[in-house]
Amino acid sequence: MQELTLKLPVRYYRRGGVDWRTGRLDAKSAGEFVKEITLTTKNTAITIMHGAVREFGRPGRSGLENYFSDWRSRQSEVIEQHIAPLFQKARKAGIRILYNMAGYERIHAHPNYTMINNLAIRALADKPDTVQGPPDAAFGYCADKAKDLWRDSVGCSASELSGYFTATQYPESISPRPEDWVAEETVQSAAVFREHGIGNLLMTGFDACGCLMTTAGGLLHMAPLGYRCVIVEDCVEAAEAPWTREGKRVKACMLKTMQLFGMCGIIHSNAILKALEDAGKPGERTI
Repeated sequence: MQELTLKLPVRYYRRGGVDWRTGRLDAKSAGEFVKEITLTTKNTAITIMHGAVREFGRPGRSGLENYFSDWRSRQSEVIEQHIAPLFQKARKAGIRILYNMAGYERIHAHPNYTMINNLAIRALADKPDTVQGPPDAAFGYCADKAKDLWRDSVGCSASELSGYFTATQYPESISPRPEDWVAEETVQSAAVFREHGIGNLLMTGFDACGCLMTTAGGLLHMAPLGYRCVIVEDCVEAAEAPWTREGKRVKACMLKTMQLFGMCGIIHSNAILKALEDAGKPGERTI
């Protein structure tokens, strides 16, 4: 398959600097700005965090059941209206997709799991610094804040909530295919990316206030390893309380936090789809 060059308009955030002529903060230099980045269909992968359907297993907790019903509805909407169309176009263009499946028991049945795990074992023996993300302890502050968001939004801790549901299967529209990659540890993701020359990650999945950041293969694991990470804003969701659902305030807050700390850029899937369409036109520059 021909390698295509993509030009993506990614939103970053620039912190205010100092005007050295006056010694004052230069507020004008601060704020969100758009930077066009260039990548190719071969050095880019799409990742999805925890896209499996979740079934509620603890009847009698009406508040949690209501929360879970709302969350699943929003998850389904994001999957069917945004993630599935992106996956379809990306696969046709030759962009590989990696499923981050930490905690998903069926991962070991995927035909690529053993190959990827063997790559990870070799990578750890060869160059461990290139595939091992920061220890979870390094995420203490961010993880604590994410837990606070869960508790405030849902009324119980994230660990307590996780005991109330089980991940069953992926929706047919985004179900992993035999050629896709799967991982449950950061080292597995990094090893397969290194093997195939992947340096750019378009990140999707659930949740923006938790796993997308701190779970294996998430933003806080991959960005420190040198990957250029871009969050696809309409392809992620977050835990929302009744008073934050309008405007999806928790999601907006978490995306802005990641952007402010310089860990990633933000893009809408429509911009990626347009870039794929433009790159595939006759006469467009390819590698």
